[in-house]
Amino acid sequence: KTLYSIDLDGLTENGESALNTVPILGAVGTGDFTIALWFKTPDTTGGAVNQKLLITQGSGTDWTIQLRGSDGKAQFTGPWTDVGNYVFTDNTWFHLAYSVDRSGLAKWVVNGVLQDTKNISAETDVFTSAGTLYLGSNSSGNQLFEGNFTEISFWHASLSASNLLELYNNTEGKCYASDFSFSSDLKNYYPCFNPTGTFTNPLVDIVGASPITLNNMNASNVSTDSPL
Repeated sequence: KTLYSIDLDGLTENGESALNTVPILGAVGTGDFTIALWFKTPDTTGGAVNQKLLITQGSGTDWTIQLRGSDGKAQFTGPWTDVGNYVFTDNTWFHLAYSVDRSGLAKWVVNGVLQDTKNISAETDVFTSAGTLYLGSNSSGNQLFEGNFTEISFWHASLSASNLLELYNNTEGKCYASDFSFSSDLKNYYPCFNPTGTFTNPLVDIVGASPITLNNMNASNVSTDSPL
């Protein structure tokens, strides 16, 4: 079960992958994909400063998922820009997913419910594993995220709202890598210290090969604040 999360202070704490180990978005960088995670923050607007959840730098086709400082809404920026309509609230756990059908629609799904869509069928850019993946800040260590993450996952499929509702309702603690009908599409997975609550540095990717080195963190960053 999800009993733990990683707690970032919004001041100096962030994470980064080794060079050229960025999770590839979609098969061969052109296929369908989904990025999903749980998050909680005391200030969705970050004091009017963007909060980076996940961002790549130097990949050739960089991308970002952030909470906008202007309104606290989720935004994907890469070959295209897509701002979700959902208004998040402070001090509340949310399951956020960005599910992309490269031949059709990109979808924001929050807590297993479809929120809005954008037609991205004309986008042909190729995502790669080059560059660096950053967790909780940009590449300069700014625009830091304050709060908690858990169950960060990358899928080579455009997961449906019903699939994502299964993840949202995963109170039985099903294994992401084996217990769902769509588990074979899981390519990178960061349980964030679940199930044992043991601090590890780097943050382990138990399915792929993209561990995230944690900067300025130790066992005190293992939090029992979790969504399930």
